[in-house]
Amino acid sequence: MDQITLDDRDPHITYFGNWTYGGTGQEYWGTTSGANATNMSMMFTFNGTWIGVYGSIGFMGVTADFVLDNGEAEQYLHTPAPSGLFRQAYFESTPLAFGEHTIQMTNMANGPTSYLDYIVYNTTAQSGSTTTVTSLVTATSIPGTAPSKPSNAPYKAPQTVKAIPTFAW
Repeated sequence: MDQITLDDRDPHITYFGNWTYGGTGQEYWGTTSGANATNMSMMFTFNGTWIGVYGSIGFMGVTADFVLDNGEAEQYLHTPAPSGLFRQAYFESTPLAFGEHTIQMTNMANGPTSYLDYIVYNTTAQSGSTTTVTSLVTATSIPGTAPSKPSNAPYKAPQTVKAIPTFAW
């Protein structure tokens, strides 16, 4: 099993609505993407067995819903943090069956900003092989929104990882 970390600017993440792009040195790669209006969302599809979504918490707090594989919404709610909190776990899944999964994060309040910093997910590679990890993004239309991407976003190519065989004795 390999763990992949994607910065918020990775092109495999699809944004819906007018997200803002910024960041500080305390955030992963110094970047963050912010949603400050109701129903602004992001979507990411991956092949793997677990996913975590991490972000920052600002002076107005965070209210966001997470939906994994069209299941029930799980709400993340955090009170305001006047001095800011960084690299906070907004959502972490339970173990998943290996396969394709989709996570959607939706900002649920006007004013408080949900800041996406990075996504981490586990993937399984065939033992002894070298694999280029990529993700498939599937976007669905959300009324009144359009996908958006930052035009000046830094991007790193998908990681190439070497699977290390594990044995159960």
